Amino acid sequence: MIWFLGIFLVLLGLFVMISAFFQRRETFPERMPNFQDKGNLEKKYGGVVLIGPIPIVFGETRLAVVALVLSIILMLLSVALIFGWLI
Repeated sequence: MIWFLGIFLVLLGLFVMISAFFQRRETFPERMPNFQDKGNLEKKYGGVVLIGPIPIVFGETRLAVVALVLSIILMLLSVALIFGWLI
């Protein structure tokens, strides 16, 4: 039964990523980068690399904080699933 939940969450994640990509392109065409004018393109990034219990945060402050909060939530969810607290 637990393997079904895992497969379902993976497929749900793929569906959300694909639908968000197409929704953003249709909803905000003015935000899509203009590849002819390469001087105006501003790049922002942020992320977290988890090596064991140690998080390594990089990138722009706002995006890095969001990535850190999401990684903490995912870590707590995985611990809860491993110990069987949610099922």
